[in-house]
Amino acid sequence: MHIKQVIIRGFKTYKEQVSLNEDFSEGVNVIVGFNGSGKTNLFNAILFVISDHFGTLRQETRRALLHEGAGPAVLTAFVEIVFDNTDRRMPVDSDEVRVRRTIGAKKDDYSLDGKAATKNEVFNLLESCGFTKSNPYYIVQQGKVAELTLMDDRRRLELLKEISGASVYDERRAESLRLLEEVSVRRKKTDEIIEAVESRIKNLEEEQKELVEYQQWEKMRRCLEYELTDRDFRTAQERIQGLEEKKREIAEDVHKVQREAADLRSKLDDAEAEAERVSAERQRLSAEHEEAERLRATQLDELTRARLELSDEQKRSTDAAKSREDLQSEAARIREECAQVGAELENQKPDLAKQNERRSVLVQRKQVCEAQRGQLFAKQGRGSQYSSVQQRNKALKEEVASRTARRNRAAGDLRECQDSLKKAEAGIEQARKAAKTRRAEAQKLEKELSGKIYQDLAKISEQLEGWSEKRRLLMQDKEKKTREKDEAERQAAQLQQRIDSTMPRPQRNALNEVRIWVAKQEWKADVYGTLLDNIEVPATYCIAAESTAGSALFNLLVKDDSIAGQIVSLVRRGSLGSIVCTPLNQLEKKPRQYPQIAGVKPLVDIITCPEWAFPAVQQVFGRTVVCSSLELCDEVSRKYGLDAITLDGDKVSSRGTLTGGYQDPSRFIRLTFSDKMRKAKAKVDQIRPKLQSIEAEAQAAYEQLDELHSQRRTLQDERGQKRSALVAAAEAADEAEGQVSRQEEFARRGHERCTELQSQIAQYEAAMAAMEAEMKTGSLGDLTAAEEQQLRQLGEELSKLEEELGAACEGCHKLEREIKGKEQHLQGFLRKRLHELEAELRRDLQADREERLQERSKAVERLQRTEKESENALKDILRQLKETEKDLSESKEKVDQLQAEDQKIQASLSQFTGQLDELALKVNNLVKKKGEADEKIRSLTVVSADMAKYKKMSAQDLMKKLGETNKELAKYEHVNKKAIDQFTTFADQLQELQAKRSVIDESREAIEKFIQTVDAQKDETVKKTLEK
Repeated sequence: MHIKQVIIRGFKTYKEQVSLNEDFSEGVNVIVGFNGSGKTNLFNAILFVISDHFGTLRQETRRALLHEGAGPAVLTAFVEIVFDNTDRRMPVDSDEVRVRRTIGAKKDDYSLDGKAATKNEVFNLLESCGFTKSNPYYIVQQGKVAELTLMDDRRRLELLKEISGASVYDERRAESLRLLEEVSVRRKKTDEIIEAVESRIKNLEEEQKELVEYQQWEKMRRCLEYELTDRDFRTAQERIQGLEEKKREIAEDVHKVQREAADLRSKLDDAEAEAERVSAERQRLSAEHEEAERLRATQLDELTRARLELSDEQKRSTDAAKSREDLQSEAARIREECAQVGAELENQKPDLAKQNERRSVLVQRKQVCEAQRGQLFAKQGRGSQYSSVQQRNKALKEEVASRTARRNRAAGDLRECQDSLKKAEAGIEQARKAAKTRRAEAQKLEKELSGKIYQDLAKISEQLEGWSEKRRLLMQDKEKKTREKDEAERQAAQLQQRIDSTMPRPQRNALNEVRIWVAKQEWKADVYGTLLDNIEVPATYCIAAESTAGSALFNLLVKDDSIAGQIVSLVRRGSLGSIVCTPLNQLEKKPRQYPQIAGVKPLVDIITCPEWAFPAVQQVFGRTVVCSSLELCDEVSRKYGLDAITLDGDKVSSRGTLTGGYQDPSRFIRLTFSDKMRKAKAKVDQIRPKLQSIEAEAQAAYEQLDELHSQRRTLQDERGQKRSALVAAAEAADEAEGQVSRQEEFARRGHERCTELQSQIAQYEAAMAAMEAEMKTGSLGDLTAAEEQQLRQLGEELSKLEEELGAACEGCHKLEREIKGKEQHLQGFLRKRLHELEAELRRDLQADREERLQERSKAVERLQRTEKESENALKDILRQLKETEKDLSESKEKVDQLQAEDQKIQASLSQFTGQLDELALKVNNLVKKKGEADEKIRSLTVVSADMAKYKKMSAQDLMKKLGETNKELAKYEHVNKKAIDQFTTFADQLQELQAKRSVIDESREAIEKFIQTVDAQKDETVKKTLEK
């Protein structure tokens, strides 16, 4: 025999389970490794199992042996040693023997070949093959070998005996000798007691003579007392039966009243629940009423504000319309006046041009005449200025050259002035075209603003109003559905809590934790919930089904045993409580034959469940049928070997066990609550898609509103851009018209400048011509007759020209003043005012006013509609409140009525209970009396043959005869009445002592044989050891 394998887990440095890569061989095995690799801990692990070194461990010592390190704490550890037992050194019929020791913070267990064993059993087995406390050398520690080599022969022989296990036989032989000594002592004491008992028996035989007569009278007394006691027993029995019958009748009445009380309590609970529900509904409606009133007050404030804003907007619109009409009238009047003034100017300007032209001609002629006359006067005075013609001609040439230069400059200025005049006329034409173009553009923009854009904005506003209303209605519907869903979820949660309250706490805690874990693992498709969650039972059969299933209703149904194993491991690791998992892959749908008897229904046929859950239902309910009566239950149970149950929960098992009595229906609520919870969850599941649909529609409405708002912003931006363009076009047109006026003024001044320059040129040319003519004459300072005549004519002509020029200038100046005044009035007032009026009309567009007014009107209509809905909702809430108040009053009346009935029933129950208590007291007294009589009868030993004559006697005669017998017995008071009993007792004791002496002799022989056997085994063991 040798150690073959060592398996360790959680012991000291070995956290995970480890074992040897190869089994130990039968010879010498060496374990090598670095320091700290675990060699010593492996050696200690072997000592831990087979040595007494770790025999008794305190809790702190056990903790010290557990692995300590990073990660989760190790709670248990074990070491398992596999012995090679092919030589059958161990008295076990197996080639391998596995010894395991497992420790934890609070446990220390042993096992042999996977079966639990005590420490003594393990160490006795080890001692049988040499692992004994008295032999410390089956494990040789460091330093022991050197010590063994230094021993003498005697000590070495003792060591070989210890190693071979011979000392065990010495101990057993010593123990056997001690037991043999104890047996000898007990034999001696037994012999002494036997002698004393035999002596006492001889003395008692002499005392029996007087006792015989006494026994005859005593026999008669016993017969008389037996008959009297028997009659008392039968009387008590009959009375007990009568009381029990009456008790059963009252108990039936009590059960009936209890059932009525249970039904009433159920109705009362329903009524109280209904009253509570109605009260909660009333509170909810009151809160909704307050909220509706507050909302309606807010809406009324908003409506009033909106109406005031609408009224103000209408007033502003009316005032603006009137103001616009005034502005349009004024603008029309000014346009008419501008046209009139423009027409007058158009008529007067040609006249002014003609008069200016005539005045220019007169001025030019006058200047020429003055130049000619001046030259003639200068010619007269040159005689005194110059001394010769040559000097004069020279001076005239210089003057002509100077005049020529001035004329040329004037001609250049005239050409420049004419060019500027042409440019001015072209600019006037261009400015007129620009003004016309800008004015047409402004009219086009104004038409677009009051046309298509206004219509598009109005259409989008209508669509916005429609979608806003639709979204508002959807949000109301969503809020309503959300309240319904929340209420259903609240009811489901309350029902789940009430169902959980019926579970044992460990099972409830484990189920709750497992549900959370399954949700995290996303295994809902593989974990189907409890059996209770997956079955439906008609209300009539709820008590029967729940009584049959019991806590199995909370079995967790899972897909397969792998998931079940993980769940059970989770619960065990976390110490979460207790749980029962039902892996459906381990269940099969087994057909079962049920009796076809009227009034008998299998529970599996009554229960509704999914097809996949039927094996689990069959596992729990498959052996149970529902019967219409308890008698039928008993018959079905006996004949067909099935469990049978009534609708009231009375059950007869297939083994014949009857379980019944009154069953409180309030205890069987799990299936009812589960059905209600299922309906609440179904309502939630029914509402959820509707709510999602409403949310989708609301989201679509929101997106549509967002799109419409975007379109409206785009149109408003476009309208703003067009309005800016309209203002820019109008301003550009006004600027172009001002440019026309400025260009016309510039052209008029250019014309005047050209006329002036032409007059200067003509004057220069006339003077130059006169000078040239004078240079051709040879006279110095004298005028010819023709020149004299010309001088007079020029004087006359100048006088005439002065008069004509004065009249012409007066006419021109007058006409210029009129034209200038009209132009100033036209440009400085009429056109400016017209531009202001047009700008004002552009700023205050009628389309904007109509849009604002329409928005205010729609807001008022929307608020009126909302206020009307709120008013209707408030009326509906008030109506519901009245109905709820009525229902609450009726519910309270019903509760009061049911409570009064319950009090009556409780009073009846108290009365019946009192009667039952009274009957029970009487029965108990009778039972006590019957028990005393029965005990007395048992104590009275009589012969049935002697009782025949006493049976016929009356109770009075029996009493009389008993009195006479007691008088006779009084005469034998001195007799040892226990002589016969003592004789019997001592005789029995003598037999027992003799039997005990025989056993002691047998024990002594067995011990002696055992000593011989031990000596033989010791010699054989030492011999084998020495041979090895």
